[in-house]
Amino acid sequence: MPSGKQSRRRRQAAAPPVRTKGAPRQASPRVLLGAAAVLVVVVVAVVLGVVLTRGGSSSSATTTKLDGAADVTRLLKGIPQHGNVLGSRPRR
Repeated sequence: MPSGKQSRRRRQAAAPPVRTKGAPRQASPRVLLGAAAVLVVVVVAVVLGVVLTRGGSSSSATTTKLDGAADVTRLLKGIPQHGNVLGSRPRR
């Protein structure tokens, strides 16, 4: 069984070095690797979220499926439309 002094020396040798004042900090490679993995997972989740929420339907396809949309389209046919405003443009 090792003595107390030998155990202390082994612990001190295995301990990470103490940073001196004014010396720049260094991140552990394990921490950097973990942070990079988390970043990759977040980016993949955002990309998948954007791609999957787009869906395959457009706004024009959904408006034609609404009940009564055909009647409204027939009723408003021939009225000029500028953006989301119906009717002729006001004169300035």
